[in-house]
Amino acid sequence: MAVLVVALVAVLALGAAGAIVAGLAGGGTDTAQTADASPPSAGASATDGTLATPDPDASTVAAPDGSTGGSTGGSAGADGGGDAVQVARTPVQPATAPAAVRLQLEQLLGQHSALTTRLTRSRVRGDDDLAEAADAALGANTDDVAAVVEAWSGRPAADAVAPLWQGQVAATFAYARGVATGDDAAAEAARAELGDVTAQLAEALADAAPGGISATDLQTALDRHNSTVLEQVDAYAATEYERAFALQRQAYADLYGTGRALAAGFVDADTEGRDDFDSPETVLQSRLGMLLGEHVDLTVDVTRAGMTGTADFPAAAAALDANTADLASAIEGALGPDEAREFGGLWARQIDALAGYAAAVAAGDAAARDEQAAALQAVADDLARFFSTATGDRLEPATLQPALRQHETVLAGQIDDYDAGNYSDAYARSADAYSGVFALAGQAAPAIGATAAERAPVGGAQTGFGGMADALARATRAASGYSVAH
Repeated sequence: MAVLVVALVAVLALGAAGAIVAGLAGGGTDTAQTADASPPSAGASATDGTLATPDPDASTVAAPDGSTGGSTGGSAGADGGGDAVQVARTPVQPATAPAAVRLQLEQLLGQHSALTTRLTRSRVRGDDDLAEAADAALGANTDDVAAVVEAWSGRPAADAVAPLWQGQVAATFAYARGVATGDDAAAEAARAELGDVTAQLAEALADAAPGGISATDLQTALDRHNSTVLEQVDAYAATEYERAFALQRQAYADLYGTGRALAAGFVDADTEGRDDFDSPETVLQSRLGMLLGEHVDLTVDVTRAGMTGTADFPAAAAALDANTADLASAIEGALGPDEAREFGGLWARQIDALAGYAAAVAAGDAAARDEQAAALQAVADDLARFFSTATGDRLEPATLQPALRQHETVLAGQIDDYDAGNYSDAYARSADAYSGVFALAGQAAPAIGATAAERAPVGGAQTGFGGMADALARATRAASGYSVAH
């Protein structure tokens, strides 16, 4: 197992400099297991670290007020029986400004897509404990989406949305179960149920956010995402892992973009701050957050696949490499090729250290684990210095360094939890890492945007902000896979 993780070091060192890994198609010999499992229940709740970054050594997720929040369970038994998963969670604090609610819904919808993918793959593999933890995390994500709806449209709207949102999860899980057990009739029944629930959900969301996307267009967007998720289930079950991860990336980008379209419906033209909703700065933060969030999700996939020796490891590594190339491309568009090369080298060191940490944990080598933990902290410091220099000191190392160090610590902590079989804690920490990079995007985007604008030629009215709009468009071209138009 450790050998597989260490292999990632060499694989991704090239990709971080801008080259996408080639020739790493799946084709492993693992076959889907078929142990039966019950679908997630409506209203399942569990961990989510949105807007909170806990002490990675703590056993619970700290709420913003210092409390541990409510401990809520997942489904009534994704393993076919037994107690629901119990984990601490920090409920989302709904955004109140137009740009902020856009960014928040993008983040939450992207998280929903990633967690749904993990849930279905756990079911296909027959990993019932992992499926329970994923179900619980999806329940928390449902609660958080409902909280945002309630803040902007009231409790009745949230009560209408929440069971339908969770109903999507139940139908998708049922499809994965049908595929895993070879029950074609059950899979097709689940597909039909998913379509029905999605139609109702689109209506409920359009009613809750009447100023934006229509119910018809919203249903089209949701159907497209769900179809992609089901297609990746089929690909994963058929051991077509490279295709499954390509579909995972597409599903994530699609639903992430739908978050903006949904948020637009909450915001009236005369709402204070409406002009910031689609400003170049907001777009940059949005797209940078999208790539960083995907980085976290794929890093989690890669380290877990490497530690357990699953056959999807090479395809997961290739997907992470592609994300790394996209990030480097974005940095090049904003800051230049020299900065992109330097960033790529630092990002490769980060991935190298995480891979080494996972390998050491899997091997039970405490000394190597400590060595890689120190390497993670060192690269965090170097990344802070890089962004400070690359942005002309617009970002202070002392400001970024603690956040980057905490990010590395939390990612390492989820590896420890996963290795110990503490899957609910592993999901809690990975959620914290995911939400944490969106906070980093919020810190970095204004400085990167200002630097890009300063370096761009001063244009006329068509370029806007003295060329800033063009610079930011170049900076974010790698994240152009949004299904819903901006």
